[in-house]
Amino acid sequence: MEYILRDTPSFLSWAVLLTAWKKDLYFLLNILADKIEPSFYGKNVIDLNLGIHFTGGEPFLNFELLCEGVEMAKELNIPSLFVETNCYWASSDNITKEKLSNLKNKGLNGIMISVNPFFLEFVPFER
Repeated sequence: MEYILRDTPSFLSWAVLLTAWKKDLYFLLNILADKIEPSFYGKNVIDLNLGIHFTGGEPFLNFELLCEGVEMAKELNIPSLFVETNCYWASSDNITKEKLSNLKNKGLNGIMISVNPFFLEFVPFER
């Protein structure tokens, strides 16, 4: 399997395309755990995003793997865990709260919402 890791120096983060199998994801996170250090500004500073950014096509398409990836990264003491989503899955307030609460409890620090004009037909901006 080919791994795609993108080092983005402007954000000092690593993006992991969430298309790997569980064992491959664990392998990747173990490698990255040795490369990522907490911010020298302190734990509460997240603007530098020194950590993992789960991305993909849409990470929520495999919600179980996303949850496991967040748990694995937390166990490996990787700071600043984010996921990027277009929110196609946020079809109701209850579903949104359930999924985000689940991820927060597993250690997710935040989400980045992508707004793409090509998806507006399928994902209303209000989501």
